[in-house]
Amino acid sequence: MKYKIQILNDEMFNSLPYPETEISLGIADPNTNIAYVRYTGLKDVDRYLVNHEVEHLIERAGGTHSDHYRNGV
Repeated sequence: MKYKIQILNDEMFNSLPYPETEISLGIADPNTNIAYVRYTGLKDVDRYLVNHEVEHLIERAGGTHSDHYRNGV
């Protein structure tokens, strides 16, 4: 399975069509297999966020459902 990762600045991230983007650092959309990550400028934090969101996509593809999925993301 292929996944896409988009690292976005604040303006682009906040304009995503998902709930609570203003308070989120990452969003995983299992319907599109895209992980969106807010760019923080901190290398280790950005790396962690990418890994975290991709893990959600992988878990969801394997049939595991995370407790913090809301509205499908």
